[in-house]
Amino acid sequence: MSVPLALSGRGAAKEAAATEVRFGQAVSLAGPYDEQGRALSAGVRAALDRRNRLGGIHGLRLVLETRNDAYHPGRATEAARDLIGAQDVLLMFGGLGAPSNRSVARETEAAGVPLVGPASGASYLYRPDLQNVVRLRPDCGAEMERLAQWLVDRRGLTEIACFYETNDYGRMCRTALEQALRVRGLTLAAEGKVQRNTASVIEALASIGDAEPEAIVMVASSRATTAFARSARRTIRLQDALLCADSSADAEMVTARLGRDADGVVFTRVVPLPTDESLELVRRFRRDMQSLGEEERIGWVALEGYVAGELVCQVLESTDPDPSRAEFLDTLEQIGTFDLGGLPLRFGAGDHDGSDAVHLVEFRGGEFRPLH
Repeated sequence: MSVPLALSGRGAAKEAAATEVRFGQAVSLAGPYDEQGRALSAGVRAALDRRNRLGGIHGLRLVLETRNDAYHPGRATEAARDLIGAQDVLLMFGGLGAPSNRSVARETEAAGVPLVGPASGASYLYRPDLQNVVRLRPDCGAEMERLAQWLVDRRGLTEIACFYETNDYGRMCRTALEQALRVRGLTLAAEGKVQRNTASVIEALASIGDAEPEAIVMVASSRATTAFARSARRTIRLQDALLCADSSADAEMVTARLGRDADGVVFTRVVPLPTDESLELVRRFRRDMQSLGEEERIGWVALEGYVAGELVCQVLESTDPDPSRAEFLDTLEQIGTFDLGGLPLRFGAGDHDGSDAVHLVEFRGGEFRPLH
């Protein structure tokens, strides 16, 4: 799938580089995560499309080449190899989830290609030896620490359980939460698991229900998070527990499916509230999504993709018209600080961690409200 939007210029693509810059993205466009994948890609496209409407960058049209990885690491590898090799893209935009982003990161590191904005906080992506990964969100440990601060330090809760998916990311978050509680003199009250790509939560409900926790941190897909939260609301020993979900769950999707059961659910987010039009970033994002005909996908997932697209455009404005992949990263580090209009990103020499911000929101009365 090719969408007019990118910068290129290596190898056999030099002729095309006279008119365009080419980017790649391997993302889930079909399957259980297709809505999130399409939203992430739409956010990137909205940012690039805006620059195209203004004449491109250095007079060059921005082109995004997308491939459906179906949330499968093997397909993500194949897609990355095609985009980096045959399509000769300048850089890759991140996709969804830990497994696919890990596969793509292996390919980008081997080829010296920037990978910008993987939508995952998996600790693997934060290894210092990954020199080409540009991260625009904090890792999962920061999300668990933020929840511990709010639940324990702010609310005074001590009985906290964890419901998590049995994949690498779920286990990382469970360990990070356990560590955040340990430094506060606490242990996990209970834990419950769900298999990857399933929503069978009966055993997890039983395991956690025995402890009657005050709060439950949920780290799972949107589907599994919804199933667990709905069932917890109907389980006597859990119906009063405070439910919290990390950024891997699509907050809009979860609350829409939960209906009345969504009231009071807390979410960690890694970009600002997509309805907060006091921020220039959000106002621009909403306009550009509407211009692209993607207003139905306005939300946190799309905004995360939009931030990645905006950053890339700002970097390219300061490079040569036909930059190398290394020049892109050098320019990113040299500029250092980027103001996207309400979300500052800061980089440095060898430092590709742009943001450590974790936002907490609560769904209450049919809307999301910031928590402080």
